[in-house]
Amino acid sequence: MHRKFVRLFPLVALLLAATTCGNDPPTTITPDPTPDIMESFSDVLSLNGAAVFPFVVTGPSQMTAQLVSLTPNQEKIIGMSLGTWNGSICQIVLDNPATKQGDVVQGATQLIGAGNFCLRVYDPNGSIDPAQLYVVIVTHR
Repeated sequence: MHRKFVRLFPLVALLLAATTCGNDPPTTITPDPTPDIMESFSDVLSLNGAAVFPFVVTGPSQMTAQLVSLTPNQEKIIGMSLGTWNGSICQIVLDNPATKQGDVVQGATQLIGAGNFCLRVYDPNGSIDPAQLYVVIVTHR
C-alpha cells in the first residue's frame, strides 16, 4: 500500500499545482487611448463677416475650439460657435458671442458620437474694423 501512495504522490502534487494556478485574476489588455486630433482654422474676419469650417469627428469625445491668435488687435471680441454640419448649414449647438484671444468653447460628442461638426467664427456686433486675422485650434478625437 505504501508503494501505491509513493507512485500517486507526484500525480497528486501536479494536480494540486495545476488547480492553484487558475486562481490568478484574468489579465485585461487596455488599448492605447486614441490621440487627440488638432485642426487649425484661420482666415480674415472683416466687419459683419463670418466663416464656417466643417470637420469630422470619428467617435465620442470632448471637443474644444480655442481662439489662439487675433491680429492686429488681440483685445477685439469675436463670436465663436460649435455645431453640427449637414453639408451646407452649421447648426449651432454651443455659442460664445464674446470670445477673446485665449478663450475656449467646449462641448462633448458622447451623445452624438462620430459625425460632421463645424466651427463658426463671426463678428458678433459689427465692431471688427480693421479686419482681424484669426487662428482657432479645434481639438477632438
